[in-house]
Amino acid sequence: MYAVVGASGNTGGATARALLSVGAAVRAVVRDAARAEALKTKGAEVAVADLDDVDSLARAFEGARAAYVLNPPAYTDPDLFARARTLAGNVAEAVRRSGLPRLVVLSSMGAHLGAGSGNIGTNRIFERALAVPGCATVFLRPAYFMENWAWVAPVAAQAGVLPSFLLPTDRAIPMVAAADIGSLAARALQDASLSGVIQLEGPRPCSADDAAGAFAAALGRPVAAAPVPEEEWGPNLEKSGFTPRTIAAWVEMFRGFNSGAIGFEARGTPPVRGTVSLGEAVRGIVARR
Repeated sequence: MYAVVGASGNTGGATARALLSVGAAVRAVVRDAARAEALKTKGAEVAVADLDDVDSLARAFEGARAAYVLNPPAYTDPDLFARARTLAGNVAEAVRRSGLPRLVVLSSMGAHLGAGSGNIGTNRIFERALAVPGCATVFLRPAYFMENWAWVAPVAAQAGVLPSFLLPTDRAIPMVAAADIGSLAARALQDASLSGVIQLEGPRPCSADDAAGAFAAALGRPVAAAPVPEEEWGPNLEKSGFTPRTIAAWVEMFRGFNSGAIGFEARGTPPVRGTVSLGEAVRGIVARR
């Protein structure tokens, strides 16, 4: 049996579905059991646990062959880095208590950087804390999530423009879909030969202009990428309820993407390539709306 933390979310849900599709036993670990009803219908066991509660998390890991974990967003927390250290410590303790033999951790492209990566630094914290002795740990470092465009999908649908912090809008960077992350995570949970850091990207690099074109095709109306000047990033993020510490981290992260400072670790193994195109991912975003 495989435990999947965050099974009601994007990558956790994709991981759970990929496991269930090959007949693997899945324990969907969620904070709210009602959000895992669809997975329960497909045959998953549901366990209610919280990364803030080591006891509940250790119980969710007990008897599992491996577990998938991630660093949940803490954008409204006063200090997202302190929050990451706390949660990573909780996961590490739950692993030790439960005797979990294998762990797959969602990290990020750029997690190898010591500075200049913004909120990606929370994944670096997770990587360092979760190298637990006695547990074989795999760190997945995917590219920029294609599903991040869901944040501005309503604007694309209503106004025909796609606001972008990725600049210039014709500059392509590695991107990957949650479905490809879930597929690779499911493989890493089951295949003991996979170890260490695994980097992941989609079929090809994509730009904000490419994303606008994908929304135009999915919506059946013209959509153009709209560059958001850096001086407007902070006020826009503040409207989303982000704290000053989070805003500063996001600004640093997008500066890193736009300068090319954030990328895959060159000395690591070449990235695995997924199969889901940006067009497919955007069609999924539009369908869910």
